[in-house]
Amino acid sequence: MTRTEALGSSPVTGVRVATLSVLWLGVAYLAGSTLGIYYEALAALYAIPVLLLTYTYCLSHRCRSTAALAIVATIVVVLIIGSSVLIPKGSAA
Repeated sequence: MTRTEALGSSPVTGVRVATLSVLWLGVAYLAGSTLGIYYEALAALYAIPVLLLTYTYCLSHRCRSTAALAIVATIVVVLIIGSSVLIPKGSAA
């Protein structure tokens, strides 16, 4: 018996995490341009909260597949923020 089964079902489900992630992406999309946030900061605003929700799900459902999900999610977020650094921010002219 796993720890989650012993404690009952976890309130953190995949559907809830996906719903919260989509809602957060909508909020970040609307608030980012309003607040004047661009490039690296905007990428972090999009990605970091979704990564934290993914980590929460992975910690509440401990198994190999969620460990792999956490690793893949971390790599994707690092690539998203890293690629925003490489995007040209406009010309100086």
